Amino acid sequence: MFVQGMQGGGWQDVAAMGGLGWAPRATAAAMTARAEVQTSTTVEVVTEDGDRVSISLEASRLIEASVAGGSAPGAEMMAGQTSMSSSLDVSVSVEGTLDKEELLDLKKLLLTAAGAMRDAERGDPAHAVKRMARTATLDSLESFSYESVSSQVVELSGAVISAVA
Repeated sequence: MFVQGMQGGGWQDVAAMGGLGWAPRATAAAMTARAEVQTSTTVEVVTEDGDRVSISLEASRLIEASVAGGSAPGAEMMAGQTSMSSSLDVSVSVEGTLDKEELLDLKKLLLTAAGAMRDAERGDPAHAVKRMARTATLDSLESFSYESVSSQVVELSGAVISAVA
């Protein structure tokens, strides 16, 4: 069988390529994914008697995955790999001497702030504000500031190749 392809369209001789699509095909595909999350948190506290506490957290998490596969008449192949890494850097600075009540109030503040951050991440800022309002009862703390910034990057890429064998 001989069929002439479209002139100038990149087709040469359809018959030489296996006719009209009945030839065995080879297919290959590959996909990669990468997700990275970075968070930076700073807490500054001043107690009623003037002690100062600074806490800084830097956290990052990276997840990467890839998969590739292919098939040809009588054969199939698939391979993949994943990797994950994470890091956490913590810095704590205390000026003065913290008594037992200040330590307990500091613990309550940190737990409350962490819960408020989760609320905000889940899209419920109103609950985060209500939660943080509870810190008004922490009598040994004169003032505090809490800041947390988080970023997330997700990358996906892939390709599929199909050819007449």
